[in-house]
Amino acid sequence: MVPRPLVPLVAAALLTGASCILDPVDGPDYPAEWAASFQLDTLGVPVACAFSSDGGVAAVAAGGSVVVIDPGSEDSWLLFTVEDSLVDVDFLPDGSELVAVSQDSLYHAPPGFPGQPGRLGLPAGAAVVAPLAGKAVCVIFEDGSLSVLEGSGWTVPPVVSTPADTALSACATRSGTAVLIGDGDSLRVVDPATGSARASAALAGECRDVFTGGAGRACAVCAGSNEVWVLDDSDLEVELLVTFPSEPVSGAVTPDGGWYYAACPGYGLLISSSAGSLELSTEGYGVPCDIAVSPEGSAAILLDSLSGTAFLLVR
Repeated sequence: MVPRPLVPLVAAALLTGASCILDPVDGPDYPAEWAASFQLDTLGVPVACAFSSDGGVAAVAAGGSVVVIDPGSEDSWLLFTVEDSLVDVDFLPDGSELVAVSQDSLYHAPPGFPGQPGRLGLPAGAAVVAPLAGKAVCVIFEDGSLSVLEGSGWTVPPVVSTPADTALSACATRSGTAVLIGDGDSLRVVDPATGSARASAALAGECRDVFTGGAGRACAVCAGSNEVWVLDDSDLEVELLVTFPSEPVSGAVTPDGGWYYAACPGYGLLISSSAGSLELSTEGYGVPCDIAVSPEGSAAILLDSLSGTAFLLVR
């Protein structure tokens, strides 16, 4: 766990009537109960969120700022603000530092100590940062190339080309040994050391979101499909399609692969079981542009870019 912050909360404005936003089923084993909301619109539009590997804290990138949220205490604090517009945020695998990227820079800082972050210049337009095994992170660039950075030294290695032409969305596999890149209407699993594709799969349309599934699984949502695609993260064979009422634009899944979250225009947030039973539907959180579920499955962060709000849900 990180030390408690020494600065005031960034925002903890409660959503009016939020306790009535949803009525989860009795004793749900997925995070669906509203706990707190954090108004971030004064910092900028929230674009990305992530949990540390132990689930002790979460991070949100909004404008040029990174906000850290403690899901246990419901505290939040401003970690740093830079002049760039951030596009993604995540943690080193050991949780010792938080990493955020803009188009041409990588920023890193311990999550419990607000202050000036370290900065590295990046050689290409960054799109996504993904934690790998050990103390490494992978930066995936807009053109589908990537770089692996070791948190111990924070030097930028050469950029590695991949078969992908673009990176519309990307994430690391749960094992941290490979990277999944959504390239147009294709999904590729890529070796971050060499850039070679271990496997590829065609999607129904343009990839909108890629996220880690249960053990050995990866998930994707794409244009032209009402489903969350669940694939084996080694060979990208489709194992399951979880259907929703409309096309999801972002998604997430609990670590056990039992519950799938989808943000669907016209419906808001929906949660479905792996068996396809729709358990929850609410427009109370807008249409989340990003969703993160904690590694142990006890909390979730939803980002609504329209209202500039981060919502904390608990189990």
